[in-house]
Amino acid sequence: MTLLKTLALTALAMPIIGTASTNDTSTSAVSKGHACKSVEKRAKEPKKRCHSTQNAIKSPKKSSQFLIPNGMPHMTKLLKQQWDNSDLNLSVPQKEKLLIVRQTTMNAIKSITPRIRGLEKTIIRKTMAKEKPESLEPIVKKLAQLKAKATNVHIRCIYDTSNILTKRQISLLSK
Repeated sequence: MTLLKTLALTALAMPIIGTASTNDTSTSAVSKGHACKSVEKRAKEPKKRCHSTQNAIKSPKKSSQFLIPNGMPHMTKLLKQQWDNSDLNLSVPQKEKLLIVRQTTMNAIKSITPRIRGLEKTIIRKTMAKEKPESLEPIVKKLAQLKAKATNVHIRCIYDTSNILTKRQISLLSK
């Protein structure tokens, strides 16, 4: 049995083993409130396993290019949506400055993102090919540096945009 299959089966069995009592011969974790189906049902329906490592290998979720993926607003995106909003009332000089901030931010992020995605794929591929963690360390460090750079671009964008807008305009955008 391959290591991946062993890991997958272990991951599938752990919730059941942890919830079944010593006298209970039932393999159903559903009755214990677990979202997985019983072992027998999962064996019959291999495509619907909820703890499958195969899904992670085949289609990794798209990760954020930022170190802080949530909580910080994407100001230029919000402004783009509200560009002609009469309540926001952006002046022509503000719009000109905001366009420069957006252009600068988008160019920087667009140049970083493909390198981030490439490094993520490389790390996943090499990890699943059983390469030693020590050999992946430089790639992980480079990935962290690029994500830090993207996060700094994001922070700069928020700062620059906030200095262009009035307090009232910022409060309207944050609603």
